[in-house]
Amino acid sequence: MQFIYGSHSTSRQAGPRLDGPYAVIDFETTGVSPKSGDRVIEVAIIRVDRDGRILDEYSTLLNPEGRDTGPVHVHRIRNGDVCDAPRFSDAAADILARLEGAVVVAHNASFEQRFLDAELARLRLGLGAVPALCSLWLARRTLALPNYKLQTIALAARLSVADGHTALGDVRTVAALLPSMLNALEAPLSYGVPVATSNHLARGVAQPRAGLHAGTPIGQIAAAPVGHLRAISSPGPAPQRSNFEVRMASKQTGTRRCSACGQLGHYRPTCHITRQQP
Repeated sequence: MQFIYGSHSTSRQAGPRLDGPYAVIDFETTGVSPKSGDRVIEVAIIRVDRDGRILDEYSTLLNPEGRDTGPVHVHRIRNGDVCDAPRFSDAAADILARLEGAVVVAHNASFEQRFLDAELARLRLGLGAVPALCSLWLARRTLALPNYKLQTIALAARLSVADGHTALGDVRTVAALLPSMLNALEAPLSYGVPVATSNHLARGVAQPRAGLHAGTPIGQIAAAPVGHLRAISSPGPAPQRSNFEVRMASKQTGTRRCSACGQLGHYRPTCHITRQQP
């Protein structure tokens, strides 16, 4: 899949001007190089309109098919968290359905493009071009910050960064930032291609377990908003729980839970255990 990025070109040949909807996508992966065999282990997509209103939200863990989950200290996803998760091939139609008819948005979008291309290549799919927008590029042109990491931008905008380096947390942050950054542009963006149709995206993709196909109208996509998340029906003692389980429990209760000690009411940076470490 080729991402065709928006630009400020005023040429008549620049292509259509698109004002949404936007499909904000993020991957958590086993490493940084799909050419070396690294795989996607978590994906999240939020579709939003030009004003940031959420149209659909989707998230699932993915089984890397024998690959170790990699830097657990970054994404906090362990091998046990993904052993029963669907494969990318199982989720491909759900993912492509949410890219249909939208401008694809990601922070450092070339990273997502490389992994998306690699995963689709495993399915022997050669897909066409789609309009895309890199929120890293956008931030550099609309904000004055010491760096343009997503966490830095979120803190400057006074947004919570508690779920950083989770796919769903990152797409929620990008989606929340997108309207203000677009409004700060001096001129609207134009794209070299129109939004993709279902035939353009999903030919030959296996049907998703929820019964969707990549041409499913966006109004029907909400039938399967969330994919595989490890059940937390019997939490057990907090120290024995995986970091991913702790994170999901915090999201469900809306209460801060420390990933270091498992207790409610604070996060790792303020934990007494973390402070005692050299």
